[in-house]
Amino acid sequence: MYVRPSTQPDLISAIDSNQHHASQSSTRLLIIPPTMLVGVDVNTQNSVGSTALMAAVIHGQYEIVERLLQVKDIDVNLAENDGWTPLFFAAKSNFPFILKLLLENGANKYHISPVGFHAYFLATNFPEVIQMLNSFP
Repeated sequence: MYVRPSTQPDLISAIDSNQHHASQSSTRLLIIPPTMLVGVDVNTQNSVGSTALMAAVIHGQYEIVERLLQVKDIDVNLAENDGWTPLFFAAKSNFPFILKLLLENGANKYHISPVGFHAYFLATNFPEVIQMLNSFP
């Protein structure tokens, strides 16, 4: 799939679409060639405020998260319309390895959404996620 620089929501759609197809097959990996991200503003948000990074986190796409975090100007703490950051989605979905990757790249574990949610609250039932949160300053 080719993504033109002005069509960032298409990158989000590509990740979401890959997850839909992955649920129907045994593969879950979407290959994002480096050229796909050239000239693309990875911080562009769709109508609900989601970014490509959030879509990748929500779907547990570690390799895509890793690739997106290599983009120079990515905002790892950019929140969607309800104030949720990629870290929130990783905590809520029990993805400790993705959570670690986000924390290593500057995710703010102290961010609080407008209604009072925070990563620790969302990880209440996931000891491994809480342990990972506690291991970062």
